[in-house]
Amino acid sequence: MIVGMTSWQKPGTYLENVELLKGFADFVELLVYTWDETTKGTLEKEIGGIRNKVKYSVHLPTDNLENCKKAIQYFSDKNAYRLTIHPFGDKEEFRKVIKEGIELVGEKLCLENLENDAFYDYYEFVKDLEVSITMDYGHLLIINQNPQEFYEKYSGQIKEIHYHGVDSEKGHVFPEENQLEEFINFYDQNFEKDVPVCIELFELEDTKKVFERLKKR
Repeated sequence: MIVGMTSWQKPGTYLENVELLKGFADFVELLVYTWDETTKGTLEKEIGGIRNKVKYSVHLPTDNLENCKKAIQYFSDKNAYRLTIHPFGDKEEFRKVIKEGIELVGEKLCLENLENDAFYDYYEFVKDLEVSITMDYGHLLIINQNPQEFYEKYSGQIKEIHYHGVDSEKGHVFPEENQLEEFINFYDQNFEKDVPVCIELFELEDTKKVFERLKKR
């Protein structure tokens, strides 16, 4: 299993967090939630060092679609592993961003399911573009949807998986052992080893524990 981690484990910049994770994370998900001058400036200073140390994926901005477009353009020639986008905003504008994004990065651009039903409406609006999917396993549990059913419907498009524990309606928490077992069984039953899993936790020690558990399965 290819296992990655988010770029927010300790307060600090992208590169500072990459330094914490290099040597055991298979990849790092850069959390690029906006595209302001500060974010862009930090990445321009650090992207060379990041690329030298680790394979990386990108979580695209969640504030507006114009920033998603700018971020896709920026990363399009920087060998990002995957680029994950949330379904939001005006659907026509969203479709345009997806279409242009696929033209730039191909199947690396992935639409993520959220802790609501938005994914399904937006996916129907762009499915003819054959957009890839980031399957967030925890988000499915939050809204009481069956991961196996999601897999069976979208299996051909799933290029990345996000994993985190769920406590009632709260996600991104440390998973109980039974949750880990269920996820491992689900993954082994359905996926080849080259479909990457990103642990979406934000405390380094918790992330390491889940990483070690997934790796030793």
